[in-house]
Amino acid sequence: MAQKEALTATPSPEWIDDVAEQLDRIKGLHAQRKRDTIVALVTARLEKRSDNWAFKQGNTANRTTYHRSWKFDPEFADVLAEVERLAIHWRNQVEARALAEAASRLSMLAPVSVTVAAKALRSQDLNIALKAAFGIMDRAGLGVKAQVEHTGPEGMPVGTLMSLEEWRRHQATRRQEAENILAVFDENSERTPDVSA
Repeated sequence: MAQKEALTATPSPEWIDDVAEQLDRIKGLHAQRKRDTIVALVTARLEKRSDNWAFKQGNTANRTTYHRSWKFDPEFADVLAEVERLAIHWRNQVEARALAEAASRLSMLAPVSVTVAAKALRSQDLNIALKAAFGIMDRAGLGVKAQVEHTGPEGMPVGTLMSLEEWRRHQATRRQEAENILAVFDENSERTPDVSA
C-alpha cells in the first residue's frame, strides 16, 4: 500500500527535468514510441507488473520489436536503465519521507501511551493491572520469568520462595512504589500537550 501511495505522490520539478532530459536523448525513427515504451516499462516495473503489461499500453512497441531490436540498442537500453534508476530513487525517497513522518507521529503519541499504561496499572481489575505491569517491564527489557508452583487468591501466582503473607507484603510495597511513579506521570501528563488534535 505504501508503494501505491508513493507512486501517487507528486514528483519534484527537478526529478521531472532529469527524466525529461533522459527521454530527450531518444531521437530518430520511432522516437516518441520508444519514449512511451520506456515510460510504460518503468511504470510496469515500479508497480510490480510484467513487461508484457507495458506492451499493451497505447503507442508502445510490441513485445517482439522490443525483444528483437530495441533492447539491444545501446542508447535505448541506457535511457531505460537511467529512467528506471531515477524512478526507483524517487520512490525510495517518497517512502523514506513517509516512514519518517509516521515515526515522528508515533513518537508524539509516546507520552499519551505512557499515561494510558500508567492508568492501567491503577486498575481495580488485577488482570488489567498485571498485563500493564508485565507489558511495561517487557518493553523496558525487564521481562519477568516467574517459576510458579502454586497460586494464591483468585489464581494469582505465588513464588515458591516466599509465603503468601510475604508475597502480599512485597506486592503492597511494589504497589506503593508504582503509585509514587504514577503520581509523577500524572504531573507530567498535565504538562504534556494534547497531540490527538
